[in-house]
Amino acid sequence: MTVQVISFIVGAVFILIAIIGGGFTVRDLSFPAVPKSGRIGSGVVGVIFIVYAILMPPRQDSHPVLTTPSPTPSGSSSMPPTSSRPDSMPILHEDGQPHKSNRGDGIEVSKLVVRGEHKPLQLGDLMTVQYTLRNMGDNPVTLEYIFVGSRDPAQNNYKLPNLGEFDANEALQPGEEYYFEKSSTSPPETGVWTFWPCYRIAGAPPLEGYCPDLWQSFPVKVVEGP
Repeated sequence: MTVQVISFIVGAVFILIAIIGGGFTVRDLSFPAVPKSGRIGSGVVGVIFIVYAILMPPRQDSHPVLTTPSPTPSGSSSMPPTSSRPDSMPILHEDGQPHKSNRGDGIEVSKLVVRGEHKPLQLGDLMTVQYTLRNMGDNPVTLEYIFVGSRDPAQNNYKLPNLGEFDANEALQPGEEYYFEKSSTSPPETGVWTFWPCYRIAGAPPLEGYCPDLWQSFPVKVVEGP
């Protein structure tokens, strides 16, 4: 029950007392009889409460209203804080030149950009890899996997979370391209790591159809944090 409603009820009771002089019971509340002078005062008080209830502004809900956020376009996400956006982080490696695969599959990589929260990258930092794959051949190609290959400082293969091999099944017609952008926490140990953009052609025999080994590879140094 709001204050406005309570004020209106109290005002009505005082006016009722002014009219009939009291001597009545409402539920468990008994109102004794009052003299004429008391009835006049009760009427004045009742009018004050009624006027207050009428003039009182509507109660504002103190709880926040939850709204459904507008859906983001397919393939995009809401913007992270400025400090963690890929375009605001230092560039660890950049190669804007196109490089064509020597596998004969017509795939070309370009616009390779690698960013990290610090340069050199620190343990626990966010690292983002961006590149574009383009079908430069004459026939459609389906990329079953699109990922970032990596090797640790000892040159052992390693799948970094969110950058390692995952299903893509992206069909590219001749001339079409695919833009890759993924982020991951830094490699789990210090040293110089090796990374390269990679893919696998759908329908190729097992262990075949992958990008050239260490194709357009680049080093990323990882150090201890402060």
